[in-house]
Amino acid sequence: MELLEALNGVQRAGGEPALDPLPLAEALLQQTPLADEPATWAALQHERARALGHAGARAASLPQLLEAIAACEQALQGRPQARQPGAWADSMALLASLQGRAALLETGTARLQAAVAAGRASLQHCTRAQRPLEWARTQCVIGVALSEWARREGTTQRHHEAVAAFRAALGELEPAQQPRLWLMAQTNLAIDLAAIGEADPGPDGLEALQSAVDAYRSALRQMKAERTPGPWAATQHNLGGALRLIGEREAGTQSLREAALAFAAALEHHTRERAPQHWAAGQNDRALALLALGRREQRLAPIEEAVAALRAALLERRRESAPLLWARSSADLAEALLALGALGAALTAAQECPGDGRGRARRRRRRVAGGSAAAAGADRTGARLARGAGPALMAAGSCPARGARR
Repeated sequence: MELLEALNGVQRAGGEPALDPLPLAEALLQQTPLADEPATWAALQHERARALGHAGARAASLPQLLEAIAACEQALQGRPQARQPGAWADSMALLASLQGRAALLETGTARLQAAVAAGRASLQHCTRAQRPLEWARTQCVIGVALSEWARREGTTQRHHEAVAAFRAALGELEPAQQPRLWLMAQTNLAIDLAAIGEADPGPDGLEALQSAVDAYRSALRQMKAERTPGPWAATQHNLGGALRLIGEREAGTQSLREAALAFAAALEHHTRERAPQHWAAGQNDRALALLALGRREQRLAPIEEAVAALRAALLERRRESAPLLWARSSADLAEALLALGALGAALTAAQECPGDGRGRARRRRRRVAGGSAAAAGADRTGARLARGAGPALMAAGSCPARGARR
């Protein structure tokens, strides 16, 4: 059917379509009775579903996406798996993508589970040997749905499955030939590996974090900050997060230094003017890396820099507009101020009382008794900001700080 071929061309042409495919598909459906031309009717429903899906994704419209899902399910009725396995697989893959997009606008995991099931079903007839690119694309759809499923469920099992799906897709993709799809798979692989590593404090978790760092760096080698500053900065930020987690578990300081540099690089493009909330998150996470570095090296300068970065983050994380983020950054600021005061007191005592046992005892007493007072005296303005964090601040003052030496 020539009109159907024209519609297919409108849908698949590169760049912005010359015509809106949705009204064309709907007009053709009016002229195509299901009883007379079931295969053509099903193909038109498939294309209508695709067009509705694109429109719904652009507008973040759940009603449009649900309409697209209904159209795709109608297409599947006219594409029996036994008689038209290839067409059936195409519509199942589309259904998986539509379910995944709709799931992002809903809560729960039911639609994500449906997306995974539809994607895996489509792979029965869309094999790697026969249609490698479509197979890889469907693996990516499955991986994205599994990753979000894992996030909502709060477990790592689905993250492991997502890693397998993205690695399978990357086995067929080349950055030079499919740059956007490859980059999506590579960055999502890194995100899932980092989630696995963060949840596992053992050696397997550390290995996953190191693999995440490798994946982020591989993605960044294919990205240009001047072309896609937002995604580049987001990937740098995520790289910094993985490096900070590694640095907190290892004995040295190299990973912590690299984490601080990665966050700083992200902040070059996640500016306060351009992306205020991303900027605040970058300042906060960079501060945590600097705080850990200062404690590890027993140096004041990184902790002072962390305090300044946390104050900067609080310029955007206000109590009125973002109470949870404000409380977190305030508690982190309180912890940094306490660390700054305690380390400052310890260094002063070490200079005043070198060597002998009585000097060591005095240093211990000063570290315990003088830490909180020194922190408050170091920056009363910062302490006032932190006081409103309530239980978070109390925990920061009464419990051992994360990563602190005992």
